[in-house]
Amino acid sequence: MITTQSRPLAVAHRGSAQHATENTLPAFQQAVEDGADVIELDIHLTADKDLAVIHDDTLERTHGHPGEVRKMTSQELRALGVPMLGDVLQLTETPLFVEIKQPKNGRHEGIEQILVDQLDRAQADSRTVVISFDETSLKKVHELDPALATGYLYAGRPIDIEKTRDELGIQYLAPHFAMINREFVEEAHAAGLKVDAWLVNRSKDMQRMADYNCDAITTDKILPLQDVLSGNLVQLPDQQDRRAS
Repeated sequence: MITTQSRPLAVAHRGSAQHATENTLPAFQQAVEDGADVIELDIHLTADKDLAVIHDDTLERTHGHPGEVRKMTSQELRALGVPMLGDVLQLTETPLFVEIKQPKNGRHEGIEQILVDQLDRAQADSRTVVISFDETSLKKVHELDPALATGYLYAGRPIDIEKTRDELGIQYLAPHFAMINREFVEEAHAAGLKVDAWLVNRSKDMQRMADYNCDAITTDKILPLQDVLSGNLVQLPDQQDRRAS
């Protein structure tokens, strides 16, 4: 689990994607060098049941190559520059927000169990929050490992905070930042939830989210966010065993 102290966590959206291809090892390494508190990344299931770190379910946009991720093996994807989650876990000890993605037509059956198993084997569950727009995936992760922190991504519609918490078993709410005001953050905190604001790329919006006491701010622009937050104390991940808390 990641604890909240004096300022929001600075979350690097798909790594430092302004300086390297998003969701790649160079982007994640740059995010670490830029001082990100957390790296956000996306996962899809491969043909050989590994976890590919990529946002889209195809490779065209980010890697300039045809093909569907779920029809390709981890070896084929690595050869094209797509890392597996295990590669990222070996690269850095930085805390992670891992977003479970689903293909446009169908579902990645079993992706939740594979993710839980990989995090457990790497002893990375205590520094990971599993996030998703997909409610079914969040419920499944919570069923498999109730102690693993999860967060609900959403946009465009208000939610019942306590009902969502109870139904999904989450610890984080992650709405688009345009939906967040001070009252929302106060209500979420009163319900025992943390708030991650996404996708915040303008300095004035970063400052507003910090003023509202959001627990995390996800951005494509880590260095400007660090500038906004630089007057506050550093917020650090809790590296203690989540099961002891």
